Amino acid sequence: MPANPGLGIPFWSNLRRQYQQLLDRQIPAEFLADPESTRRARLITGFGLLGMSFGFMYAVFYFLIGHFWGAGIVMGCSTGVALTPYLMSRTKSADIAGNFFALTLTLGFLGLCFCEGGENGHALAWLVSVPLCSFILVGERQATWWVIISFVAAAIVICLNLEGMMLKPTYDPKWQPLVSAAGYLGLVLFMFTLGLIFESGRRQAFAKMQEALTKLATSNQHLLHLNNEKNELMGIAAHDLRNPLTVILGNAELMATVKDPTVLARLSQNTRTVAIRMRELITN
Repeated sequence: MPANPGLGIPFWSNLRRQYQQLLDRQIPAEFLADPESTRRARLITGFGLLGMSFGFMYAVFYFLIGHFWGAGIVMGCSTGVALTPYLMSRTKSADIAGNFFALTLTLGFLGLCFCEGGENGHALAWLVSVPLCSFILVGERQATWWVIISFVAAAIVICLNLEGMMLKPTYDPKWQPLVSAAGYLGLVLFMFTLGLIFESGRRQAFAKMQEALTKLATSNQHLLHLNNEKNELMGIAAHDLRNPLTVILGNAELMATVKDPTVLARLSQNTRTVAIRMRELITN
């Protein structure tokens, strides 16, 4: 039975292209000037859409099971994440937007830790995604600070538990298995989608770099060809000009010794003719 071409590679290629066009429409023109700025802007926009989508689904789920604290925190976190591309557009800075994204996730996941059982809940595991997101969005140097901040946030939750201050879930305990399952499975999907967005940006940046290198190699070949033509032309010109110069030089030496006006006129005319030929060679 023939495969459905609508579900083949062209389908996914078209879907990816449409998704990329959607992202590009959200990116300010200033970030499209060079490949690196474009890559970071696409990542921030993609992460914003991803975080908003996941947050909306979790907020609805939490609301349905009566986990109102969790629903409120997730909605606030989702709103902040959704505003990240807008913040990038307003400030013209990918660093500010990337750090705001990391701050929003850190505060949101820390808040969920306090209403979902502390280290026994899944929110603590979601803190792992913050350093990774910040590393991708703002680079190694700034991501180091978010590693420290995330570590401290997780340590606070763990220390409270060690001190006997057990953080209990604020929802009906009967939903605990379902909430944990949704949290950990969602984390797997979130990290996978995160990787897809990053890989897509990396692949596009690599393709642009390859295209630039190909154009550079073509330009170098063209310049080499022009340089060879120039050298060949200079050799021909030097050879063609050498003979007329010899004639002019010889005529000048003869004119200094000859007294006959007829001979002088002939030498002068000959010199003029050769000089005109040299001028035509130089012009050509």
